[in-house]
Amino acid sequence: MAKRTIPQDTRTSGEYGPKDWKKLRQKIMNDSSNVENWREAFDLFFRYRIESRFLKPVRVISQSIASLKAGEGFTITAILCILIEYLQAYYEGLVYTTGESSLYEYHSSKDLFRRFLTSHEPFKDKFSQEDAKRFYDDVRCGVLHEGATKGNAKIRAEKGGLLIEKTGDGFIIYRNALLAALESHIENYRAELLKSETLKTNFFRKVDELNGISRELYFAYGSNLLKDQFEVERRMFVYTWRVAKLDDYQITFNKKSRSDPSVSFANLAKQKGQTTWGVLYEMDGEDLDRLTHEYEKGYDRRDVKVTVSKKMCQAVTFISRSTCDAPPSRSYVEKILAGAIEKGLLSDYIEKVRSIANL
Repeated sequence: MAKRTIPQDTRTSGEYGPKDWKKLRQKIMNDSSNVENWREAFDLFFRYRIESRFLKPVRVISQSIASLKAGEGFTITAILCILIEYLQAYYEGLVYTTGESSLYEYHSSKDLFRRFLTSHEPFKDKFSQEDAKRFYDDVRCGVLHEGATKGNAKIRAEKGGLLIEKTGDGFIIYRNALLAALESHIENYRAELLKSETLKTNFFRKVDELNGISRELYFAYGSNLLKDQFEVERRMFVYTWRVAKLDDYQITFNKKSRSDPSVSFANLAKQKGQTTWGVLYEMDGEDLDRLTHEYEKGYDRRDVKVTVSKKMCQAVTFISRSTCDAPPSRSYVEKILAGAIEKGLLSDYIEKVRSIANL
């Protein structure tokens, strides 16, 4: 995942920054059901940032030169277009990257922008798919890239509360109504966020990224599939997990034990045409470091490309060069099988693991 390192004294939202977020996020992680903590997170690290960096500047520009109407609508609309993308990225929990996008990342804003206009109140009743496309192409891209609307699109201040008005082969966007609609959406989002675990997860990812909290994607294929071991025993905090596959690798049992030469542990062997199934955990970088140093001794930390729902993404897994001919213990293999069943891996694959382990 994209990593963003920033100084701890940076102000990311008004007077608040990474140090403040770390304190609040720990409270949320300790008790994710506490609504007051989520309200505080929304107000301090979302509303405050949007108000100070987007909405207040728009109001200042609008009020200070309202009588002139000499083209200030371009600046206002440019700011609001940036805000639209920002809001939808929070809603979906996506982090922008300049390179090839991985899981929980996006590279192009086009679809993001159009989904915002066609899926949220009060926009979705006013924008068809075609309207959203034209707004993106002719207004958003025109204003941000060339300082001018394209086609027959126009920007006006207001007209009786109208947000968009179609005019033959063109349309007019009314910036005051656009501002009011975005303010309304922000209130709707707050109410929705407090009730939705998915939105909370997405929100948390975005605020973490804003404040330089490193996230990692870890591909587990062995006993770390089991929740009791990974999350309870080893105290790894999991934000999300997804079933994933690693192509051209075969699960095997030949990793040498550091304490008992009569048993082995799970490992990966590069083998073209074979597939290893597992789980892709989204976790803190600090937790992955702790996992590496405390629990995965004798393994090398490797970067691999796994597939999740037909999307390929970069992840970290563990492979050992320290091998042996000893068999795995029955209790260890049963732990892997229990984790595989728990996570819903394919039954045929589970039987394959059982067979490889000679259980």
